[in-house]
Amino acid sequence: SSADGAVASQVLAAAGMEAALCATAEELCATAEAGAAVLVLAEEALVGTGFQRVSDFLDRQPAWSDMPLIVLTTRRREPTANWRMIAELSSVRNAMLLERPMRTEMLVQAVRVALRTRERQYQLRTGIAERESLLAQREVLLREVHHRVKNLLALVQALARQTEARGEAAEAYRDAFLGRLGSLVQAHGLAFEASSAPADLGELIGRVLAPYAADPATITIEAGPRVALARGQVTPVCLILHELATNAAKHGALSSPAGRVRVAWRSDGDAA
Repeated sequence: SSADGAVASQVLAAAGMEAALCATAEELCATAEAGAAVLVLAEEALVGTGFQRVSDFLDRQPAWSDMPLIVLTTRRREPTANWRMIAELSSVRNAMLLERPMRTEMLVQAVRVALRTRERQYQLRTGIAERESLLAQREVLLREVHHRVKNLLALVQALARQTEARGEAAEAYRDAFLGRLGSLVQAHGLAFEASSAPADLGELIGRVLAPYAADPATITIEAGPRVALARGQVTPVCLILHELATNAAKHGALSSPAGRVRVAWRSDGDAA
């Protein structure tokens, strides 16, 4: 009744709990949907359309939710028909029956227990949301890995096709292909490092050309302006440097013990 609701609200407020007084079952369910943690209702509210409204609300709960119900009844030898109806609902698994008249401490304790139960449900909801977020992130990561592996294999295939085979011995073809492939592997590692911070052009040149400098004096890398390479620029720059160094080793300065290579770059505005 309205008198029961007013008294219950005062008792809970005195115990430090916020309570909203609802005049109808519709208002009760609307308050619950807005975030109420526990429903305290008199059995008289579970009659006719009020019963159906509460039943519909409980049926719509998400999987993590099991709204605690505290139903105030009048002391009788047998449960009332109203209580039997709600107790038989498949959606009601977390209900407590309190007989009137009752000690105020019983109501306060019942609500506190129900609030702890609801808090655990909120924790479960958070855990489910975090798990779903992790699963979504994993799916994105798997798609990204698949995309990158597919592109990498396509690039390996392109390297195999572009490596000159006509008139070359098997060992020469192998060495040329493996050289390009090694440069690609190195470029992939540098690109991975560049995912967290841009790669420095000077450092990249030094790492790519290091295998070609048996004598430190063979290749001189002059200090130039700092140029930051984005992740997508690292691989093509590595492959270009590898091709230039390979050609120099076969046909140019690096093919002679006395040959020397000097590498320099300059900055022209935003371009290097």
